[in-house]
Amino acid sequence: MDNGIEMVLDRLNQTEGRFDQWAGLAWPLPELEAQLVARFERLMVVALCRGMTPGQVCRLVGIDAEFLDVIVAERATEPAVIAACAARPEALAAALGALDD
Repeated sequence: MDNGIEMVLDRLNQTEGRFDQWAGLAWPLPELEAQLVARFERLMVVALCRGMTPGQVCRLVGIDAEFLDVIVAERATEPAVIAACAARPEALAAALGALDD
C-alpha cells in the first residue's frame, strides 16, 4: 500500500533546494527563511507519521535525534501536520500544500 512517503521525500528535497535559492539572494529575507524552516520541520514530522524511522529522518536531513524530538514536540500538534499525517495517499498532495500556511 502506498503511504505517500515518496511524495513527502520529494517535498523535502524541493524545500531543501529552496534553502539553496534563499542563500543565493543578495538580501536574504528572514521571513522566507522562517517559512522554509517551518515547512521543512513539518515535513519531517509527516515523514515520521507516514512510516520513516527517526533514524532515517535524521540521516536524511542531517540532524541529531534530540533536535528531531524537539521538532516533533513543537510541530506534531499543528492542524496542517495532523491533516497531512492522516491524509489518504490520493489527498496527500493537497495536505502537503497546506503545510505552508
